Amino acid sequence: MEQEQEGPDAPSGRRFPKWPFWLAAFFAAGCVIGVLAYSAHILYPVSVPPPSPSPTPYDVHTPSPTPVPFRSCGFVGGVSGDLHCRDWRIEQSGRIFLDIGQSTGGPINVTAIRCTQEESPVLTASDKLPAPVTIQSGGHAIVSNDSMSCYAYVNETLVPADGSQGTYRGRLFVLFVDLDTGMKHVIAADVAAGYENATPPTR
Repeated sequence: MEQEQEGPDAPSGRRFPKWPFWLAAFFAAGCVIGVLAYSAHILYPVSVPPPSPSPTPYDVHTPSPTPVPFRSCGFVGGVSGDLHCRDWRIEQSGRIFLDIGQSTGGPINVTAIRCTQEESPVLTASDKLPAPVTIQSGGHAIVSNDSMSCYAYVNETLVPADGSQGTYRGRLFVLFVDLDTGMKHVIAADVAAGYENATPPTR
């Protein structure tokens, strides 16, 4: 009957694998490199620049639009609700561009206009248009394309208006004939505008 061996030379119940030398060296080198990399990151952090912001509408240069001169024209009193200014301008020379629309219910002939700073002027032959301008109800027409001028008071004297006076403010008196009845009407509009350099185009 065999007896179990005792002592230091007796075989053990658990056995541990023996690692090759090169594998142990590789594992130790990896640990050392990892420790050094972590230490370098802590001691010398790398700053990453923030991403460039996307351009906003304010970063894009766009040319400023050309400002439109101030213009105002509104008929007052009488049958003024049937006439309206579609467009009006005054040049540096005092000559005006005027486009009038009407809704009287019938055709009219505009025969004279006067642009002035007078309160109640009397329209004369000098205020007559070169030719009557017919406007159908619901339509419009140009009654002055640099053919008529405005007048202003300078030192209490009525003179032709010009750009040296700054903004023009006055009244526009329109004489027209109702072609259905033959009746004449004179109505006024309060006007104001900044003087312009360019000659208004024919429309």
